[in-house]
Amino acid sequence: MPSNQHKEDVFDQVVHLGPDIDMPGGIPEVLRSYRDNIGSFHYLRTNSSKGTLAGIPPLLNTIIRIPFLKSHGKKILQLHSASDKSFIRKCLLIMWGKLWGYKIIFHSHGGKLPEFLPKFGLKRAKYFLKKADYLVVLSEKWKQYYSETFGLDNSYVVPNMVSPRKATVWRDGTPLTMLFMGTIRERKGIFDLIDVMIENRNRWAGRLRLIIGGFGPQVQKLKDIIEKQDLGAMVDFRGYIDHQKKEQAIDECQVLILPSHVEAFPVCILEGMASYKGIIATKVGAIPEMVTDGVSGILIEPQDKEALTKAIDLYLNDKDLIESHGRQAYEAAKPYSPEKVLSLLEDCYRKILGVE
Repeated sequence: MPSNQHKEDVFDQVVHLGPDIDMPGGIPEVLRSYRDNIGSFHYLRTNSSKGTLAGIPPLLNTIIRIPFLKSHGKKILQLHSASDKSFIRKCLLIMWGKLWGYKIIFHSHGGKLPEFLPKFGLKRAKYFLKKADYLVVLSEKWKQYYSETFGLDNSYVVPNMVSPRKATVWRDGTPLTMLFMGTIRERKGIFDLIDVMIENRNRWAGRLRLIIGGFGPQVQKLKDIIEKQDLGAMVDFRGYIDHQKKEQAIDECQVLILPSHVEAFPVCILEGMASYKGIIATKVGAIPEMVTDGVSGILIEPQDKEALTKAIDLYLNDKDLIESHGRQAYEAAKPYSPEKVLSLLEDCYRKILGVE
């Protein structure tokens, strides 16, 4: 086993390229977890939280700095990509990095990539992806996707990471509290959840509470519905919640709920699992690899409001089931600890660098 110093030497040769690390969202959350757990963490941003035009200067700055970093001992560019404009930027950076002799890791985060890439052109996408030395994917399902769609066999599974936290107890006489964290938009399933809350308000009033932490293009629509439907007593919309506020929200809840239509590998599910929470989620992306239905959570089909209602009722009426699923979820989250995930990353770096 290499010494810690030798390990840091390997991480010191890697530059992470991705979105503004201070933005809300899944990829910035992953980058922050890397920054907090890697001693030699190097990062350049490729966009701006203020929009496309504001993102041009940081992207140009990254392009300019890449050759200079090569002369200072950096050997690997790890490109963190979602879909749409993020993927297009990473294609540009793949070619630029190869020109300067870097090893390239394309780190795939985007749950919408299977929807976006046919529009981009599968043949064109394959051209760029084949230039990468490794594809880092979040689960075996995504490894299979790149193999079957592009015939690529250079995928390396590195899941997102999460640190374990203490369990909190659901006190008798208090409402069951659910927590939704994510982008406020249709495909996250938040409006399916709100519809279910409206439909069952008479049964659930005083017994159920929903905290919503998130940002996104449909925030105003969500606020309007909460106000129009007079849901303020049941629904607590907090907007974007940063690290400290997020920990507080997790401590307040007993159930983490994410009825998404599309996902890659949602960090919020991991955070709920590592905090002994019951999980209600959909069978999309890597979620079925994370959560075992009926053992460490409840999984339903996306957009199935009847199943969503039944899942909530199941937890609402069975405190012991939440505690049982929470214990199993906590155990299932252990392979996603920073120590284990960074060990996988280190192994990937050593292979790409050809070092023991």
